[in-house]
Amino acid sequence: MAKVVNPNKLFRQRVRAFGAMRDLKQPKFTPFVIPTKEWAIEFYGKHDLAAYNYNYSLIEKVLDHLYDNIPMDGLTPSYPGAKPAPFFDALGAKTYKFPGRDLDVNTASQFPQNNIYMEANEYPEFIDDPIKFFLDKSIPRKHSNLRESPRKELNLIKGAMEITRYRSIYYSILLKIAQKYGIPPIFQSSIPTGPLDFIGDFLRTLTQLFIDIKRQPEEVKAAADAIVPILVKYGESAFAKPATVPAIMVPLHVGMFLRPKDFEEFYWPSFKKMAVTLINDGFTPVFHGESDWTPYIEFLSELPKGSIWLFEKIDWDRADEELTNLAFGGTIPLDLLRFGNPEKVISEVQSQIDKYSPRGGFFLCTPMPLMSIADAKPENVMALAKYLFEKNFM
Repeated sequence: MAKVVNPNKLFRQRVRAFGAMRDLKQPKFTPFVIPTKEWAIEFYGKHDLAAYNYNYSLIEKVLDHLYDNIPMDGLTPSYPGAKPAPFFDALGAKTYKFPGRDLDVNTASQFPQNNIYMEANEYPEFIDDPIKFFLDKSIPRKHSNLRESPRKELNLIKGAMEITRYRSIYYSILLKIAQKYGIPPIFQSSIPTGPLDFIGDFLRTLTQLFIDIKRQPEEVKAAADAIVPILVKYGESAFAKPATVPAIMVPLHVGMFLRPKDFEEFYWPSFKKMAVTLINDGFTPVFHGESDWTPYIEFLSELPKGSIWLFEKIDWDRADEELTNLAFGGTIPLDLLRFGNPEKVISEVQSQIDKYSPRGGFFLCTPMPLMSIADAKPENVMALAKYLFEKNFM
C-alpha cells in the first residue's frame, strides 16, 4: 500500500510540506508521523525486543514492514535498536538497562533515575569548565570501563569501533527506507534534553535537582547556563551547514514539575537561550514537551518563529489561538487509537485537520511514541495512514 510509482516525487512533496509547516504556512497536505518505538517490533512480530539492541540488521526488516503497511510523511528517530547495547557494554555504561541484559527480553530499555554523577558540592567545578568535568568526573562515574586502568584506552577504541559500526548500518538502513518509500528523515540530529533537564537527568537525578533548587539556587541557574553552548554545539555538529529540514529533536520534561514561578526563574532563561540560539543559527528545533504545557503558554509565545513543538498535553484551542509563533502537533488521541475503531479515528483526525490546519504550522502526530502494541490497535493506525495517503497523494 505504501509503495508509490515515483518515490522521488513523493519525497520532494513531503519535504516541501514539512518546510511549509515549519514556516507556519498551510502546506498542500497536513504532514502525518507517528513515532513507533517498540510498537513497530510487536507489529512485525518476529523477534523479542532484546534482539534489536544487539543485531542491528533486524531494524531494516521492522521498518520495511512498518512503512509498507503504514505510510507516513517522515522518518522519526523513535526506532527499535535506537540505543546500541554493544556500545554501552564496551564502555561499561550504567546509564541504560537493556532487554536481555538487565531486563526481560521483551521489556523495553529503561533509563534509571537513581544514579548521581555530580555531587552537590561540585557545582562550582562544573560551572567553571563543564567539558573538563565530564571528562574527569561524570563520564568515568557513568562508565566503569573508562576509569583509569590498563584497559581504558582499549575500551575507548572498542566503544568507538562499535558506535561507528552501528551508525554505518543504521543510517544505511534509513537511506534505503527513505529511497524505497519516498519518506524523508525528519531529524538529522538530537539534543539529549533541555539545560535544566540535563542537570537532573544526567548529573544529579530529579529528586536531588529539586533539593538543589531550594538549597543552592544560584548554582543551579549558573550550571544550566553553562551547559547551553555545549548542548547547542552537540545538536548542530551533525550538520555540514545550517538547515531547517531535517530538524533537531529535543525532549523536555523537568519544567513540568515546577510551579510557574520556579519555571520562570530556573527553567525558562537557559531553555530560551538554547532555543533562540538554535533558531538564529538557522536550525529547526523540534521540542517534545512532555506532560501538560498549558500553564506555560505565555512563556512559549516569547519564542521567535522557527521551532516545532510536539505536545504531550496542552489546551489545543489556546495553543491554536495564542501560539502563532510556532508549529505544533500531538493531537491524535492515544485513547482513540487504543479503544476506538477506524471510522472514529478517521473522523476525529479529519476534524482536527479542518480545525487546525488553516492556521499553518500544524502536523498530525500522537502526543508520545507508541511504546507497545497495547498503545494502539494496528487496524486503527493502518486505516488512518491509508486514508491520509490516499487523500493526499492518490
